[in-house]
Amino acid sequence: MNINSIQDQIYKNKDFINWSKIWEKRILINGGTKQNSLELMKKNNPIVIPRNHNVEEALEAANNNDLKPMYDLLSILKKPYTKQANIEKFQIPSKNQNYKTFCGT
Repeated sequence: MNINSIQDQIYKNKDFINWSKIWEKRILINGGTKQNSLELMKKNNPIVIPRNHNVEEALEAANNNDLKPMYDLLSILKKPYTKQANIEKFQIPSKNQNYKTFCGT
C-alpha cells in the first residue's frame, strides 16, 4: 500500500474538497493565512503515531529475541513531528481490515 496513493485519493474525495473550502473560509474569517494554519497543524499533529499493530509486531519480535523492530519503532517515534526516511510503514493502518483495538483506560 502506497501512502502517497492513499493521500491522492483522499484529496480527490468530494467530502474532503467541500471540507477544505469551508476550512479555507474559516481561516480568512479568523484573520489568518492558510500557511500559518498549516504551520500550526505541523507543530501539533505528529507525522507518525505508535499504531497498535506496529507496537504488537515489535513486542512479538522482542519476545522472540529480535529487538530490531522495537529499535526501529522507537527511533521513528523519537521525532514524531519530523519527516524521516522509511516511515511509511509506520503511517499506514493495519492491512487486517478486521483489526480492532481496545483502550484499557
